[in-house]
Formats: sequence, structure tokens, C-alpha cells
Amino acid sequence: MRSFRRNLSAFTIAICALAVGVRTVSSADCNRNGFDDAADLLPQSLGFGAPTYPVDGRPLLLIAADLDGDGSSDFVTLNEGFPPVVGDVSVLINKGNGTFQQAAKYPVGQSPVDLIATDINDDGRPDLAAANRGSNDVSVLLNRGDGTFTSCTFQPVGQSPVQLIAVDFQGDGRIDLATVGDICPSCCPPTAGAVSVLLGRGNGTFGIHCPLKTPGLGRLRLTGWSKDRLSDLRI
Repeated sequence: MRSFRRNLSAFTIAICALAVGVRTVSSADCNRNGFDDAADLLPQSLGFGAPTYPVDGRPLLLIAADLDGDGSSDFVTLNEGFPPVVGDVSVLINKGNGTFQQAAKYPVGQSPVDLIATDINDDGRPDLAAANRGSNDVSVLLNRGDGTFTSCTFQPVGQSPVQLIAVDFQGDGRIDLATVGDICPSCCPPTAGAVSVLLGRGNGTFGIHCPLKTPGLGRLRLTGWSKDRLSDLRI
């Protein structure tokens, strides 16, 4: 999975060859010719002559992953929407020649801020998970295997999540999720970037969320393994 974040009220994805010099946002081999192509989030009026594909309102993040298992990279945008309307993701499936099907839209939660593609239910297919700052939860969309997704389920996490990562914390071969929250001094009680860990069951669901107190807002980073050979987190 490759991703790039851009805070832009954009409404199209432009696909172009790296050689044209357009600033890369997400790169992947879209037409299976052995060379990386570039995808950018652009205002609808701009495309620089590259093919463009409409997505939903206010996209924040673009990721590339092979969602239908055909060996070609597909694209997903995370769209903030226009509050109080919930956000959504736009899924564009690659036809195998570097062109894409019309975007399919899947609702997520309120004010989504981060998106990952990872195999949550251990079927070998990348699923989607989005951290929703406005609704204090994570939306999980399971891949049906053909690049379409089930309706999302919601996993509560700590207040105002701003980052989401996926890793096997328990060493059981199942994907777990972790979020870190924003600092909120005006909240009652005030919050300071609490970390929440969701332990995966390997079937697309998660156990109880484990809140962890932290000294302040930071970025989640994996620190490799400690002596127990399990992945650790660092803020």
C-alpha cells in the first residue's frame, strides 16, 4: 500500500506517467508495464492533460493497493465530506490497462482523517479501515474479493483519533489496529493524545479497545521488537 496525504478541496484523481513531471502524490504501476505511474489529487478544473476520475467531496488521502487480486494497483481516496454529513471512501478499480472504473462510494464515520488497506479478516485480501475524528471510532470495510466492500462496522476508540496503524501486536498472525488521539484541552476531562489499541480476532472483528495514557500528541511509530519478539509502539 502506498499513500500520501494532502489537505486540498479536490475532486478528481489525475493519472499520469512520472516522466511528465507532475508532482507525485501516490505512485503505482497502473498499466502493468513495469514502470511506476503517478496519481494526484487535483481541483476538478485541472488535469494537465492526464486522464481524470471524479471522486467525492474534499478528499484528504490517496492510497494504492491491489483490491481485486488481478495484479494491478487500484486507488482509494478518503473523503472528509461536508460536516455534519459523514465522510466516505471512493474506490477506483483498475481495468488492467491503466484506466479505471467509475468510483464506488462507501460511507465511513464523521470527519475521517486517516485510511489504511490491510488484511483484517485473514483471507488474503486487503480490507479498509478509517479513523474518524468526529465520531471517535474506526470504520472497518471488509473486501469481498472483487474490489467491492461490505458496509462498514464501527469500533469505538479514544477521543479525536488522528492517526491509524495496523500491526500484529500479539504475535498471533492477526492484524491489530492502533490510533492516537488529538490534544483537546477544552474537553471535559481534557485529553492529551491517548492511544487506543484494538486487538484483532482474525475474522474482521476486534476485542475490547485498550486505552493507553500518553504524555501528549505525537505520531505512532513501530520500534521493531523488544526481547519478547513482539512489535512495540513509540509516540
